[in-house]
Amino acid sequence: MLNWLEGFETYGSGNISSPLLKRWIGDSVISGLDTSTGRSVGSSLRLDPGSSTGYITSWTFPNVATGYIGFGYKVGTLDDGKIISFNDDLDEQFSLYCNTDGTLSILKGISVVGTTIGNIVANTWSYIEVGFQLVCDCGNNNVIVRLDGETDLVLENVNIQTTENSWINNITLHTLGSQYTYFDDIYCCDDTGERNNSFLGDSKIVGIAPNAIGNCNNWTPVGETDNWECTDETDPDNTTTYVYSNNVGDKDTYNFTNPTIPSLTTIKGIEIRYYARDLVSPHLLTPIVRTGGIDYNGTKFTVTEDDWHYYHNISEENPLTLDDWTSSELNSAEFGMKY
Repeated sequence: MLNWLEGFETYGSGNISSPLLKRWIGDSVISGLDTSTGRSVGSSLRLDPGSSTGYITSWTFPNVATGYIGFGYKVGTLDDGKIISFNDDLDEQFSLYCNTDGTLSILKGISVVGTTIGNIVANTWSYIEVGFQLVCDCGNNNVIVRLDGETDLVLENVNIQTTENSWINNITLHTLGSQYTYFDDIYCCDDTGERNNSFLGDSKIVGIAPNAIGNCNNWTPVGETDNWECTDETDPDNTTTYVYSNNVGDKDTYNFTNPTIPSLTTIKGIEIRYYARDLVSPHLLTPIVRTGGIDYNGTKFTVTEDDWHYYHNISEENPLTLDDWTSSELNSAEFGMKY
């Protein structure tokens, strides 16, 4: 099941520190969080470390004991250093480490558990996937590393678990030395459900935004005439344009731009991302997918913060057909929310 997606498509362009840090946590060393040209489309994240190594850590996602994480990665010059850490809250369970020859190692702390035969290439995008199974802190854990769709390292019955909890629930992206480091197209899934329960392979994440009114427009617009215009910016403008509601049951749905998706491409899932706050008290927000003229409710979530934060809901299948989304179905669908 897909737990989490990140394509760095919804934070605007240039320096994106302000919106990005509503979904990630940066350390004090990072001097720049910027977008750059995406690996295939859209944007990627460029980490500017300043004078030394730096990192950003994702907000937590559901605990994953057996999981698969994939991401695009590029760095100008190969060096020794961490690429990504797999964490239980604030504690690192294990990490993926880059060596100067471009091979990749799995580390527990500073101890090398295993190293790939294949290697990444400087200044070239690679797609790296890490599969893991955390069982206990006694050495019965498993790891697989794939480079550009090919399995390169298989570790069985190894000790990569640091805490007493057999899971991870966030990741940390590191700069490699003191140079620009690029990430894109990140997915995280676990082994549950009928879909997306193993490696997804080289994956691409495309961002789309509202571009027209939908079937329901019950919320009140601020800053623009039409509701969709208050929610269409990729760089959130906070209180300049937004929609709001005080009435339980109010719905807003929007049409979206049509992404360019090559034929025969499998759509693994759709993440509906919300940028929201609640000034009075915690309230429930229900995601809505409208397809085939029918509104389908997603899993409710609580908006608890009086400051702006990101929330998301993932639809792995078209709720009307109970099958993979097709490009035409996505293009004709509406997405929104109910108070």
